[in-house]
Amino acid sequence: MRKTLLSIVLVLTIGCSPDSIVNPIDFPAGGKLEFTLNEGEEVTLMPDRFSITFVSPVEEGRCPTGVVCFWPGEARFILRVSHSGQANEEIRLVMPGLVQTPYANKPVTHGNYSIVLRQLDPYPVHGEKIKRGTYSALFRVERL
Repeated sequence: MRKTLLSIVLVLTIGCSPDSIVNPIDFPAGGKLEFTLNEGEEVTLMPDRFSITFVSPVEEGRCPTGVVCFWPGEARFILRVSHSGQANEEIRLVMPGLVQTPYANKPVTHGNYSIVLRQLDPYPVHGEKIKRGTYSALFRVERL
């Protein structure tokens, strides 16, 4: 009984360690990678241990389908990044409305990496509310 309890505590301690790596992806030799993250999801690019988390949308202001807008609007959200176990840094990204996707957005640089937001889904529809936790974002990451 004592050994079982000790084993469970040890597994939980190791599993909750700050050094544990979430969703590791090997970075390709070409130095570019595209992937989708759902709201709240994290990925770690190996071997540099560069982690990216799609935290949450801050503002959804893109012109919805089904209406005519004089301004396309934009969506803003938070991305959390860290490199090799260093402290997290929050980056605010913007996705303009009424653009063809995947979109060639402006890159954001963090350390040796360039991050480009290419697409943010779902796109707003007039009269429909987007539920929290349903967003996903397409990113392109390039090693500089």
